[in-house]
Amino acid sequence: MQNAAARLRSTMSPPIIKPAPLTVWGHVWRWTVALVIGVFASLMIIGLHVSTSSEEVPGFVRLDDRAMAIFITVDVIAGIIAFVCMGLRRKFPRTAGTISALTASLTAFGSIANMITLISVAARRQWREIVPISLLWIGSALVVEGYYFGKYLPGLSSSWVGVLSSTTGLVGIALAIGVAIGSRRETLANQRSQLMFLQETREAREQEARVAERARIAREMHDVLAHRISLVSLHSGALAYRTDLTPEQVRETAQLIRDNSHQALSELRQVLGVLRDPNSLDMDGPPDAPQPTLTMINSLIGDAQAAGASITLNVTPELAGQLDNLLDATSRNVYRVLQECLTNARKHAPAETVSVSMYRPADGPLTLEVANALPTTENEVPAVPGSGLGLVGMAERVRSSGGMLSSGKIGGLFFVFAEFPWIEKDDK
Repeated sequence: MQNAAARLRSTMSPPIIKPAPLTVWGHVWRWTVALVIGVFASLMIIGLHVSTSSEEVPGFVRLDDRAMAIFITVDVIAGIIAFVCMGLRRKFPRTAGTISALTASLTAFGSIANMITLISVAARRQWREIVPISLLWIGSALVVEGYYFGKYLPGLSSSWVGVLSSTTGLVGIALAIGVAIGSRRETLANQRSQLMFLQETREAREQEARVAERARIAREMHDVLAHRISLVSLHSGALAYRTDLTPEQVRETAQLIRDNSHQALSELRQVLGVLRDPNSLDMDGPPDAPQPTLTMINSLIGDAQAAGASITLNVTPELAGQLDNLLDATSRNVYRVLQECLTNARKHAPAETVSVSMYRPADGPLTLEVANALPTTENEVPAVPGSGLGLVGMAERVRSSGGMLSSGKIGGLFFVFAEFPWIEKDDK
């Protein structure tokens, strides 16, 4: 019962859709049509009574001079009121509609202005307003017919049935037009709302995509630079603090610093390649090197060992032969996680051995375990400052691959444990 009442209220009083402001042309054509047709209707009635007689049309009652003066005076005054109501119909719809309904049958000059006012009221689709105003319009027409025309302008009077049918027809036409306009306004408003919602949703998704892309680029830059710059910092620190190095050792250390600096720039160029303007690419230059994957794990371990790190790598030959089949995105993420683990170990425990194990149970996930002993003595070379985002970046990478990551201190060791779903390239 309550739902039926709610539906009835919704039908009787749908939301009022505020019409768009009229343009200058919108005002001009409405007022022009109302004035031209109104003047034509008044002149037609006057001309009919001036040029027609009862001899020409049997039963025709011609207006005398006094009746003609009354007709013109009332027609002009009521017409002016109709045009005022037309001008105020959007700001004061109920008041304008009520006054217009009371004076509608008194004027031919303002007939179109009154129709426009009634259409504007009907476009609001508020039946609690429409029904009383429509009944008032019909009732006033009957009163005007019975008193005003019958007493002062008998030449304009007609049968009650004719007045009722014609007035009801005009009101019905105005209501049909107004309700159709109101429905169209609601449809357009709903479409605009949906369009705005879709646009806001698209902008939100684009913003999320930009944030995600910035985070991805920042993560790549962190992983690339942190690994190489930590090597540069380690060897440059050795040159600054070690006074017992031979000239040959100094040259070897400087060569390592130069090589890692060049490698850092090269890898940074690869990462920033996604930000280039495609129109500015050098198509004649050498192509960028591919992003590293697990197939380059031996090179990664070799670079770290060349820098003086002690690393043990445990990978079964069977798994090593399958690494090339792993999906590139997952393989790259595993590589970057391992790279970050080695970088963190070099920063925080440079003198300790790092144990790297990678295995995969039958049809199971790829598991990476990295462990190093916690430092027990102060290093001769100051530790490289960290950004504090290494573990955060690793967790994001693992989650992006659908895996899981855990890390922490267990006894005297620091562990990083990561699982990645095994997805081969042909299974994408």
